[in-house]
Amino acid sequence: MLIALPVIALLLWAVVYPNAAVIAGSFENGLGHWREFAASPADREALWTTLVISVASVFASLAIGVPLAFLLGRFEFPGRRLLRAVATLPAALPPLVGVIAFLFLYGESGVITRVVQRAFGMAEAPWRLKGVGAIVFVHAYTMYVYVFLPRSTKPLRDLARAPGKD
Repeated sequence: MLIALPVIALLLWAVVYPNAAVIAGSFENGLGHWREFAASPADREALWTTLVISVASVFASLAIGVPLAFLLGRFEFPGRRLLRAVATLPAALPPLVGVIAFLFLYGESGVITRVVQRAFGMAEAPWRLKGVGAIVFVHAYTMYVYVFLPRSTKPLRDLARAPGKD
């Protein structure tokens, strides 16, 4: 318990205090800042876009991470350990490196983009990394790991079995 005190103090100082200060500061003018925000179409659009990206990113990460956890947790197959190691790479890379890697792979002049373009004889890149879709795509790639890593179906399967039953 003693070791938890510095961690709790650090979280209070680095997370709770700044957030509380921002919230308190938003009421300096009563509800004036909130009314100004609600009256601004650009601010409402930014809020809506943020919510859409957040929800879509979660579902896209789940769509990748859950099947991957199931596949790697339930089945034995050649290359399983290698696939697991490669699947955990996004957690080991800094976010900026992940974004740059995405551009090198999937950008308009990216490796995968050019392969698809040449394979289908296209004059232009088949896609562009722009807008909400690109943000969700990058989020899904970098965040599926946090769905995938904590999941291991074997312990859950063992817990689900009734004692003495197989």
